[in-house]
Formats: sequence, structure tokens, C-alpha cells
Amino acid sequence: MRGYTADEVRAAEAPLLAAGVPLMARAAAGLADAVSAELSARGVPVHEARVLLFVGSGDNGGDTLHAGAVLAGRGADVDYVPLGSRVHREGEVAALAAGATRIDDAPHGPEFLGAVAAADAVLDGIVGIGATGRPRDPAAAAV
Repeated sequence: MRGYTADEVRAAEAPLLAAGVPLMARAAAGLADAVSAELSARGVPVHEARVLLFVGSGDNGGDTLHAGAVLAGRGADVDYVPLGSRVHREGEVAALAAGATRIDDAPHGPEFLGAVAAADAVLDGIVGIGATGRPRDPAAAAV
């Protein structure tokens, strides 16, 4: 299996982004489809599922928030936990508009712990290609 460096990924994406290809929307739709299929395989209808998103600061967090918006649009109960220094604004707007709930008491608060206990699926959007080092608190503690 061959891996790609962050620079190689950015170089591959650059002409597509310049042409207006909606890469984040495609990534989010693909993730939502994969999560829906996995839930179905486990006997959990999407419209009855509880999905928890761990959201970092970058585009991976944005992808995850947009996927959460798609899943919420399919009837899932979606919660998200911001674990970075900021939140991808467009992704957060989409998730909230679709009915997702923001949880701000990670990693030890009762709302966070309840969401973890109830989750049928947890999506990791903490770090992406721009990651350096290991995740810091509160992300490390939440995981």
C-alpha cells in the first residue's frame, strides 16, 4: 500500500479546487454513505441512529461536519464535539441547519459522556493531512 504526503495530496487537489470541484461535498457524501451502510449492516436504521462527530480544526473536521449534516438529513440524531482550536464554519453551519447538536463539555462532562454512551457510530474528524505531532487535550482525552 502506498501512502501520500500532505504536499502530494494538496498538489493533486489544487487543480480540482481551482476548477470548482466540490471535494468537501464529495468527501462528506462518501463518508455519510459509508456510515449509513455500516449502520445498516449492524441492523441500525439510519433514521434511528445516534451519531457522534469528533471535530478538529481543519478541513477533515469540515468533512465530518458536512457528513453529519447529510446523516441528520437522513434522520439520524447527530451530536458533534469541537476538539480543536476552531471549528470549520461552513461545516458547522450545515450541521446545525440539519439539526445537529453541539456538545461543549468534553472530555468529562455529562452531556459528552452521555453522547458517547448512546452513539451507534463515532466519526473521527480530529486531524487530517495537516496534522503534526499527536492530538492535544481535549482531543486526546476525549478519544
